[in-house]
Amino acid sequence: MRRSPQGTRCGAQRSTYRGASPRGAETSPAPNPNTLADTAAARAALEKSLALRPLSEPSGRAASLELLALALLRAGLIVEAEGRLAEAEKLRREVNSEGVDAALTQRLRGYVRSAQGRFGDARQELSVAHEVLVGALGRKHPETLRAARALGEAELELGQTEVALARLSEVVEFASPLRVDPLLSVQAKLALARARRATGANQEADRTVREVRADVARGVSLPPSLLAAIKTWPRMRPVTVVFP
Repeated sequence: MRRSPQGTRCGAQRSTYRGASPRGAETSPAPNPNTLADTAAARAALEKSLALRPLSEPSGRAASLELLALALLRAGLIVEAEGRLAEAEKLRREVNSEGVDAALTQRLRGYVRSAQGRFGDARQELSVAHEVLVGALGRKHPETLRAARALGEAELELGQTEVALARLSEVVEFASPLRVDPLLSVQAKLALARARRATGANQEADRTVREVRADVARGVSLPPSLLAAIKTWPRMRPVTVVFP
């Protein structure tokens, strides 16, 4: 597998977060929790995938650990997720990960900080990760958009409403036509709705939520907890905390 000059996992268009195997791996690609609605199934599949990873593949094991940490976050197991992330970070240091690899790890650290309610720390981690991903992959790449969406929600929680509104509007614009990751599109729209409501644009916020409900009606598969959050609008809490 080709390794880019920026130190990406698989070049500018793919990464192990999208289900690709690291170079030299003989195991099957790890499941991708970005597109798995059932977090329990995702966790079980990722635990199995991690067990199959040889100890001689630190980069592959680190990627599997990060995917598992993401699934654990979505299951609300924040402490366990942070532990798996710490294991992954140790392996990343051993192989001197850089570029997109390091940025994706830092983005996950930002997810954990958001889940802990430490939005200032989350903003710092996500801002650096987003900058690296923009430079390596471009503003419209799904990995970049995931970082931007989480960064926008952190900014919103810190009261930086106008900054968050502009960022989340861009994420929705770029993510909606992709249909690569319906979860990303829905989360971005819900975050944008919260930002619009925070600025007093209630009608626009309600219209955005109606778009989300229309997506669901068309068969977009979402985790049950996220569906429940949609039903609680406008009392909905930040989606970041539940589904990074």
